[in-house]
Amino acid sequence: MRIRLFLICIYLLILVTNCYAKLFFVGANESLHSIQEAINLAQNGDTVIIRNGIYKEHDLFLSKSIHLIGEKNALIDGEKFSGILVSETSNFSISGLSFTNIGVSYTSDLAAIKVSKSTDFIIEDCRLENVFFGILIEKSKRGSIRNNHVSSVRINEASSGNGIHIWSGDDMEVHDNELFGLRDGIYFEFVFVFWKEKMACACQYRMYNFCCFGNQRLRPSKI
Repeated sequence: MRIRLFLICIYLLILVTNCYAKLFFVGANESLHSIQEAINLAQNGDTVIIRNGIYKEHDLFLSKSIHLIGEKNALIDGEKFSGILVSETSNFSISGLSFTNIGVSYTSDLAAIKVSKSTDFIIEDCRLENVFFGILIEKSKRGSIRNNHVSSVRINEASSGNGIHIWSGDDMEVHDNELFGLRDGIYFEFVFVFWKEKMACACQYRMYNFCCFGNQRLRPSKI
């Protein structure tokens, strides 16, 4: 009886929390034109919807438990200045967005999406093109990276990064991603637990290591 009452209380708490969640719209015809401005205004549990269009922004910083959703053809152009989005929070999601033109650095791991010291997050249905690093995860737990397309134009090893790079991750789910034209398609380092029913083998493509887990589709360009 006590367990049932506890579960009912939790359910009601979730309903009340969702009632107070807000939607923020970003777009040329909206009151908000900047993604970072919308992120700054949003509070935990809120959702930011990015209308279709090109947004020339970089070094976006996410430190709240919010959801970023891109409409079709919503594109963030980093103009090769730096990385585009850095997240240091928990319980967030990024979906449906396109990213392009990530800066190249020989001293910093610039990425379209960088997640650091975070837990319980989802990155899905995103398109990342002309990247240095695509999705870079470090010191994070319980993340899901799925149904993303990551590509670049690899000239040489030094000037290119990895598609999905996870360093010091725990309990991560990675599946159904497309990656090509990169240095390493998927690279895991100090990753302790991956949960997925189908686990493929690690393979090597000449000098470039493509660690394939789950049912990834890797299409490395020829050297």
